Amino acid sequence: MAASLVFIIPQVFILLALGLSPTIVAFIVDKSKSKYAAFSVGGMNVAGVTPSLLELWNGKNNVSAAMDILTDPFDLTIMFAGAGFGWMLYLVIPPVVSGLLTVIAHHRITQLRTEQKKLIKEWGEGVAIGPRAIEMREAADNEGGTTDENTAQPEDSPSGSEDGSDGVPELQTPPAT
Repeated sequence: MAASLVFIIPQVFILLALGLSPTIVAFIVDKSKSKYAAFSVGGMNVAGVTPSLLELWNGKNNVSAAMDILTDPFDLTIMFAGAGFGWMLYLVIPPVVSGLLTVIAHHRITQLRTEQKKLIKEWGEGVAIGPRAIEMREAADNEGGTTDENTAQPEDSPSGSEDGSDGVPELQTPPAT
């Protein structure tokens, strides 16, 4: 397609080849599979080349007019400034997004810890440490000669006393052997 542009409309090819050179360089330099640098630089570079391309199409639309555009410092500045802005976006946006996600994650951790404290206050320490830690703690208490009311077997408890005063059953664990 590029070869056909050279013969059919050489003025457009010349303008695009020189105006989009930063995009070509970004495509070559970017070694990643996704080519994010080429996309960000290319998008902004196309935006910078578009006014010059429209000027060419609405004007004389010949090679001489394309060369006049390419030798105008203002037009070149707009083309390459677009590419520079694309590079800036490529380099600045990922760290900003990463920092924002880190702040959101820390805020979420704080919320979860607050919720965890509420659950521990409401349901007891077993919610935080888990059933195996409770069994190990009870086993250590039983070896030391102390007994805990939570180590009682279900058959040892009177009927109906399985529920706590708040209507939540207490944790029942088998005695350590």
